Amino acid sequence: MKKTILTVISTILILLIIVIIANFIRNVFLLKGLIDKNYILENYKYTLSSFTTIRPEEASYVQFYKKGNKGKEVAISGNGEIHHQIFSDNDTNKNYLINQIGEILTDNLEGAGLSKEVPSIKYFSDYPTFNIYSYSLTHIIPTVDIKGRDCIPIELEHELYYIEKDTGYLVRYQTECKEYSDGVLTDGYSIMDYSSIQQNVVTDEDVVIPETVE
Repeated sequence: MKKTILTVISTILILLIIVIIANFIRNVFLLKGLIDKNYILENYKYTLSSFTTIRPEEASYVQFYKKGNKGKEVAISGNGEIHHQIFSDNDTNKNYLINQIGEILTDNLEGAGLSKEVPSIKYFSDYPTFNIYSYSLTHIIPTVDIKGRDCIPIELEHELYYIEKDTGYLVRYQTECKEYSDGVLTDGYSIMDYSSIQQNVVTDEDVVIPETVE
């Protein structure tokens, strides 16, 4: 009887070790495969929506375009109208902020335009405390559906990154937040969704600075 119990325990321990090793190997290959997809793009567009679970009705939307040394950002209001646009030109080192009726507000806007790269796995692969091997050993990494896209969730402290398995693109970024709602401090999440990511579709006309600006 005692020998049988020891055999069962030994078998369970062996199976557990096999599962841990298999999970570790699977996670390492999965994460390395995602990081290998981190390449530089010169022609792309995508949409960023930003909102909180506390006030989802206050979501904002920005469309980003880039081709070569030129870029464009289009801020969309809640009613679907263009709020403002930013045209960037690295050749002239200028960023033009234009309001909804086409008037130029400034040609020296810092931190705009071409700084918005296609979001990818590099958002967390260079994270100071992130290590592929330790993360693979201590986590079970599932596949999660985010708006019809198969994603790999990566959790780092209070931040959660959903990386598309096939492309390595960041599909959703989520972090904890606190906000006063109706006079009450409420816990929630701040969410940024990246969608409609397309490569090699932006034309020169998409990013050309309007004649009224020039």
